[in-house]
Amino acid sequence: MFKKLFAILSLFIIIFSFAGCKEVEKGKDNGVIPASTKIANEFIGQLPEFEFSSEVVDSYSEALRYTFSVKCSNSEFKKYLKSVKNSGFVLGFPEQQPVSGDGYYKASNDKGYMVEIVYKSDFLTVDVTRP
Repeated sequence: MFKKLFAILSLFIIIFSFAGCKEVEKGKDNGVIPASTKIANEFIGQLPEFEFSSEVVDSYSEALRYTFSVKCSNSEFKKYLKSVKNSGFVLGFPEQQPVSGDGYYKASNDKGYMVEIVYKSDFLTVDVTRP
């Protein structure tokens, strides 16, 4: 009797485990940062939501940093850069002014997060570092 009860209980645990995984996959994805990644959630409120025309090529996260790369056009890059500036990344870090050049932007926001954006050969790479 105990073996049957244990088998049934194990079956329910497995079923609910799979159901839980599907719920994580249904989480809101803003096209840039996967919402199911806990460490990335710390950065979701810092980066602006933006829909690129292609999928994210690569992403990497660790305790202090989140990076993603996406293939995009020059016009998408300019729109995204404007969106990043409008979200508050306009302060120098550690310079007095943001660093900006052809296809490059580096600045911080008032919470101390720093963003570094590089656009080269139709690829955009964004690196965010938390304070």
